[in-house]
Amino acid sequence: MTAAAPLPLDRVALTIGVTGHRDIPPEHIGALRAAFAAILDEVTAKNPSTPVVVLSGLAAGADTLAAEVALERNLPVVACLPMPAEEYLTDFPDPAERARFLAMLAACARVDVVSDAADRRSRYLDAGLYVSHYSHVLVAFWDGAPARGRGGTAEVVEARLSAVRVDDAQSGNVAGLPDAGPVFRIATPRRGGTTLPDDPGTVLKLFPERFSGDVDFERDFDASLARLDAFNRDLPRLAAPNGRGASLATLRDRTSELATQLQTTTFRFLYALYITALVATAAQYTTNQVLKFAMFPVAFVAYRIAKRFDYENRYQDYRALSEGMRVQSAWFAAGLREEPADRCYLGMQERELQWIRLALRYAFFAFRPAAGTGSVTDAACREWIEGQWTYFKTKPRREERWLRRLEFAARAAFWGALTISLALFAFLYLPTAPHTLAQSLEDWAAGAHLSGAFAAWIGAFGGGFERVQTAWDGSAFFTSGWFGALHAWDAGTTGVAHSPQHAWLVRLSTGVLALYAALAILISNYSDKRGFASSVKRYDRMFVVFDRARARLAAMPDPNVPLGREVVRELGRAALIENADWLLTRREHPLAFVT
Repeated sequence: MTAAAPLPLDRVALTIGVTGHRDIPPEHIGALRAAFAAILDEVTAKNPSTPVVVLSGLAAGADTLAAEVALERNLPVVACLPMPAEEYLTDFPDPAERARFLAMLAACARVDVVSDAADRRSRYLDAGLYVSHYSHVLVAFWDGAPARGRGGTAEVVEARLSAVRVDDAQSGNVAGLPDAGPVFRIATPRRGGTTLPDDPGTVLKLFPERFSGDVDFERDFDASLARLDAFNRDLPRLAAPNGRGASLATLRDRTSELATQLQTTTFRFLYALYITALVATAAQYTTNQVLKFAMFPVAFVAYRIAKRFDYENRYQDYRALSEGMRVQSAWFAAGLREEPADRCYLGMQERELQWIRLALRYAFFAFRPAAGTGSVTDAACREWIEGQWTYFKTKPRREERWLRRLEFAARAAFWGALTISLALFAFLYLPTAPHTLAQSLEDWAAGAHLSGAFAAWIGAFGGGFERVQTAWDGSAFFTSGWFGALHAWDAGTTGVAHSPQHAWLVRLSTGVLALYAALAILISNYSDKRGFASSVKRYDRMFVVFDRARARLAAMPDPNVPLGREVVRELGRAALIENADWLLTRREHPLAFVT
């Protein structure tokens, strides 16, 4: 028998569970082995960066057959036994089958005894539901017939497709109701069974309906696995810290660091779009036609690159996953070994965010055996509580400072633009303002065909403006000093009405206000995208939650009592709710094409 392949702990594996008949006719074993091998090959080809783990109860028949095929491909197999191996051996009266079972048991990466129910049938059902719950894909070697007895293949398939457990199942180790998931049924006859409608070994993919008329489950599930594979492809960028082995804390920290890197990249593209938008706005007030039109494709290319590599969604998803792992680590440290994070995290998200729950479920499955007994006073648990308390205490103040800075920047931009615009207006039009007013009055009077005393009064009034103009023309303010120099620079050479820079100054006098408007929109967009205002309220609320829990634990003579663990459990659930709210809020403000 092939040596046991280790259970992947540096990434999130894709788990394939197996359930099926024990009494398989020998003449069909070859076809069934080939069918299961084809499923493994298909899953591996679609998800090349994701390791595959097979879960099997190692019962005679289908369970054993599938485990052998997996071991031949050097895939890790986890034995999910309904009872201790010594007791389970009574299910193998045939010496050859018994030897086969023991050999495979020794080759498994891990052996889990998943039930402590009183009766044997309930233990079989528990084992089947355990495999179903922790499998991303359930493969059923099944003839399609109703269950013959308790714990049979049909019962496990029904639970998987409907996401409900049999009411009287003693599934103590299966935490929460399983997500509905796909079942790959391999047509499998039984000895003395009825004729199958399909040839033995035919694969039929069954997908549940999350709601009446649901036809998108397969597409959404494939998308979830694709996101899981992208995560596993990204993880190798970050090596495990020196001196730290394969643990949930290591995987959590690597995921968090990866999220931070992608966050930085996301914001770089966001800033690039903002800068391009400002340049594009300014370019509209130039005569350079190439510059006017070049900014649009530049911004579009930057936007498409960011969307093509999905930096923003990956950063947000990985942040949410790392926070889920953080809570799971704290619960393990506190001794809450039966509390999985996925059960109360993103429960209503059955589409693109489902992969986060699937990843957390594997993390719980993979690292739970090493969790130990734990205690509320464990350093890792206390570090989580103190770290979150400090974070929620300081983070709102940083968010408020950013909000105040942005508000100040918007006000400063407004007054700066207004000042520049008024100054340019005064510089361009004030020296000739009396003459302009006089000419306007003269044109108006001529157009209105005024006569008599009123026309004379208008003429005198215009003459007054002209006298003011004559006085201004001889004024030292307009002819010397900095204003005179600027006016001479604007006036240009003799015989030319205005220098080339005059038109530029005219455009600038109004363009600076347009730039302010664009900047104000971008500041508002950035503030909205970062969610500073809503984050302050959310973080303040979470600080109150952690502060009260921290004080309550400190008041306990010994926090390692059921009440202390309940406080940690509720803290974790509150943190998961906050993280889910953050993720969904961010999803409502995606990276947008700004020009």
